[in-house]
Parts: sequence; structure tokens; C-alpha cells
Amino acid sequence: MAAFAKEQKIGYPIAIDAEGKTVKAFHVDSFPDYYVIGRGGKLRFADLANNELDAVVKKLLKEKPPKADPKLRGSDRKKPVGS
Repeated sequence: MAAFAKEQKIGYPIAIDAEGKTVKAFHVDSFPDYYVIGRGGKLRFADLANNELDAVVKKLLKEKPPKADPKLRGSDRKKPVGS
């Protein structure tokens, strides 16, 4: 998968569910299924069609990153994807 992502110049993170845990948790019924997680770590889009994926990713990349939780300090803070 890493070689394909590099070849296709995909700059966003890609996850692989080798054990099928995500398939079971989200009740995936067809392939490919696209589930897009936003910068805040929450599911934003589910079960996208192939032709919808690029538009959704572009839309989310235009959004501002979520503000850091002031209760967390230093290494406790999670960095938004792409930072």
C-alpha cells in the first residue's frame, strides 16, 4: 500500500485493516468503502462512493484544524493530521 500511495502521490494518511476489525465495527457491506476521519479525530463521512472521495478530502483539508484543548499540555496534545 505504501508504494501505491507514493506512486499516486497521495499525501494524506491511509489505514489498512488487516485483521478486519474495522470492517466488523462499521458493518462494511461492500468494497471499497471509504470512511473519512476529520482533523478532530471524529468520523466525518461514511460509505462514500469512489467519485465522492476526492471532493470530501479537499473539503476537509480546507477546514481549520480544531483548537487545542487547554487542559492538555505539551506531549499530551494530539496534533491534527497533516501538521
